[in-house]
Amino acid sequence: MCDIDLYHNEIGKIIVENIKKYNHDNSSITNSDLKAIIDSIEYLMINYNSDYHQCVLLMKEEFDLMYKRYLRLLSKLFISDNVFYNDTIKYGLKGFFRSYNYIYSAKDRVITADYPTYLSADGEGIKFVRKYLDHIIIENDFLNHFDHHMISELLLTYDVDYHNMPINIFSYVLLHVLGCLICHKPLYTLDKNDITYLKQILNNEENIKRILKKYIFILAREYKLSKRIYRYITKGYDQLVAMILYHDINKVFLIITKHKFLKLYPSQLTDIQFNNIITEINDNNYLDILNDLISIYDVIDIMNECLNDKQRQIYIEQLDDDSKEMIIKMLDNSI
Repeated sequence: MCDIDLYHNEIGKIIVENIKKYNHDNSSITNSDLKAIIDSIEYLMINYNSDYHQCVLLMKEEFDLMYKRYLRLLSKLFISDNVFYNDTIKYGLKGFFRSYNYIYSAKDRVITADYPTYLSADGEGIKFVRKYLDHIIIENDFLNHFDHHMISELLLTYDVDYHNMPINIFSYVLLHVLGCLICHKPLYTLDKNDITYLKQILNNEENIKRILKKYIFILAREYKLSKRIYRYITKGYDQLVAMILYHDINKVFLIITKHKFLKLYPSQLTDIQFNNIITEINDNNYLDILNDLISIYDVIDIMNECLNDKQRQIYIEQLDDDSKEMIIKMLDNSI
């Protein structure tokens, strides 16, 4: 018997063996399930380049190592209120480790990687998840250099509803830090004048590449970044150039505004909480009380109940432009 015949004979035995494992010793199976089992065998043998049973051992070894790395990630996960970030990392990746089936679906990702990473991950099955997890871990290690409260304030200037948007947090924090270094400003202190300056000096592709190259190196030195993080940043070099070159620079280099943001959330106050505020509010504390509220409906109810025209004006002046326009319209309609 030639080598090819031996190979096919061996594969045939593995297929029968896996059908029994998958189908609980019942040899009856649909064509689609049979194809899935054969695809899984081929996937493992191609990716681990050995005989099938050795490939399974290598895959399980990699799987166990990835799971340990995932648990370490969760133990020091950067805090964010972005829905896509939390759902993908806390639940999507966990689902992979619970559901991955090397017999029937070795090439399936099992997860929906809705949170975009700075560098995209490719491939199928466990190989895709390994790359995706690698990227998440590197980005997490970088983000942990910074205060999560300040990052949240920063991202609010990208969009007041950034929590519900599939944006890559790493990219915007990286660009903000680079902007601060370029402008020789302390972290989180970029202002509109700095953005104007950045727009002037980052005015063509050649200048952008030259300046980025210099300050990415300075960033790595100043924050004592690992070589792994530094290499990850530089691999996305062209992506950073494109963001600066083709996007609104005000949405690329974010600045923390002192303005208060309001959201169209439903009322967050119970009747008891509302009545307590009505009882406690006075000329000295009304701004502090209103600034603790995030629902525009709660703010309007309190303003209509307690505030005079001058107090309303003082409060409204501290709002961001969108919130200011929104609350003025809603106040007019509520009268």
